[in-house]
Amino acid sequence: MSSTIETAGSHANSDRRSRLLLMMCQFRPTPSNPLLNAIEIVVRMERARRKGARLIMFGEAALQGYSIFDELKNPEFYKQTSEAIDIIKYAADKLKIGVILGYYRQNVRQSEKWANNALLCYIPPGIPNLAAMEHTQN
Repeated sequence: MSSTIETAGSHANSDRRSRLLLMMCQFRPTPSNPLLNAIEIVVRMERARRKGARLIMFGEAALQGYSIFDELKNPEFYKQTSEAIDIIKYAADKLKIGVILGYYRQNVRQSEKWANNALLCYIPPGIPNLAAMEHTQN
């Protein structure tokens, strides 16, 4: 599924360069395996970029999968999640595509809670439409 979002300063009759193509992507992530899911996310980022997308959005559990509650107490799980996020950011930089996805992160403020839902919204440098969109939302 994809949709086009108008960005700041663009008009309905303007050329394709002034538009932002957003691809929304769903897949069945492997539970408790953020590194394997990162590979799938990068593959889908590549496909979206070939189709002209400048931004891709994944579901709330794309990075770590569902049914991972036992893993939320495992420090190694968060280390793998951090490595997976680094892989995704590196690919986003190389592909020049923004990425939005949900994941669980370790809660360092409240020891009684093991995880918080988090949102990764990574916009690589050099994508003017995304920079304009980000600027207008402030």
